[in-house]
Amino acid sequence: MIVVDTNVIVAAYKEDSDCHQVCKRLLTTSTPLATTAYVFAEVDYLLTKYGGPEVTLAALRDIASFVMLAPVGSSTLHVAFQVMEKHPEIGLTDASLVALAGDCGTTQLATMDYRHFRAISPLSGGKYFTLVPEDG
Repeated sequence: MIVVDTNVIVAAYKEDSDCHQVCKRLLTTSTPLATTAYVFAEVDYLLTKYGGPEVTLAALRDIASFVMLAPVGSSTLHVAFQVMEKHPEIGLTDASLVALAGDCGTTQLATMDYRHFRAISPLSGGKYFTLVPEDG
């Protein structure tokens, strides 16, 4: 399982992004992908800003067909708050991804936000997240 951050999804749909091709390939991997509703909300905002509402709706439907949208219940939200307390430089969306990775028992995170996620240890064990695509 790979947990997916907003920036990877947006880059996959934004053709002028420097990492468009690598992110597009990542989203078509056979490895199961998961994210949170917070990421979907950010993707909605950013794709609407860059491509308009029609493009956004088509992209969100596409994304929902191959990225598992994990529910964020109160226990996961509580864990996300704990992550935010320990790492005040990150927001709720990034903290929800750390919590989701812990729930899924994975250390693989698809992101371009290396600065934040290099500073955070996975909840499921290990010292570091494997940041895809940079780490392999």
